[in-house]
Amino acid sequence: MKIDHHVHSDTDDPQAVRQFVATLEESGTIACISGGDWSRKGKYPGNAASLRIARQYPDWIVPFAWIDLGREAGEAGLVERLAEQGFRGFKFIVPWYEYDHDFYMPIYEKIEELGLPTLFHTGLYRCGPNQAKPDFRRPLLRNMHPLTLDRVARAFPRLPVIMAHMGTSIFRQEGAEMTRTTANIFADLGGNGNWGSVSAEQLQELLVFKYCYGSIDSRDKLMLGSDAYISRPDIIVEAQKYYSMLIPEQFQSAVFGGNIAPYLGIKL
Repeated sequence: MKIDHHVHSDTDDPQAVRQFVATLEESGTIACISGGDWSRKGKYPGNAASLRIARQYPDWIVPFAWIDLGREAGEAGLVERLAEQGFRGFKFIVPWYEYDHDFYMPIYEKIEELGLPTLFHTGLYRCGPNQAKPDFRRPLLRNMHPLTLDRVARAFPRLPVIMAHMGTSIFRQEGAEMTRTTANIFADLGGNGNWGSVSAEQLQELLVFKYCYGSIDSRDKLMLGSDAYISRPDIIVEAQKYYSMLIPEQFQSAVFGGNIAPYLGIKL
């Protein structure tokens, strides 16, 4: 059994969901799904739909909650309410301020207390015309730079911080350095900015650090994240082929689920 922690809940159409779950069954994969209208495109059905789908298919789907780091960030008891509803992880993207802003620190502190994982989008981001509106006139690449996770990870050392896309091509070196040097930072190579653009040799250069006494191989700090969609279950399968080509066999059990399973309460 494998765990893919990075899947988008972009539809709650019953037929699409059934086809998605069929792919999970065939590939032996548990998917962590997150929704929310963070792009303001009105396409994602939201947290409630993610939770409903996970309850329908509890053996195959784990719900992650998207928290709007703007409108919702100051709500008292938000993290606790979401956890009580059944969410088992949290997704962050397009924050109003840098991820390490003082405003967000209580959110991370509470998630650490609950022992749940966090998934942060880092790097490049495909924006659309609707994001020229006033509430999107804020820096996105700067706010989602991998270095903004430095303070978060150090301040909350028991918080699992997953760096989605490892910074993408624009910040990949910084993302790799953060993954190598910070114990509770992990990374995935899914989707935006990564598919097919990193070879096994390049990944070795990024995550294997050689020094005068030997070397440190941090490829086991990766986690299987496809950046797939419920409407595109084929990406689940393609992602696993890609990761299998990049990750040495001795690290695959950790990368394909072993790293994240304890935080989700799953025994593989």
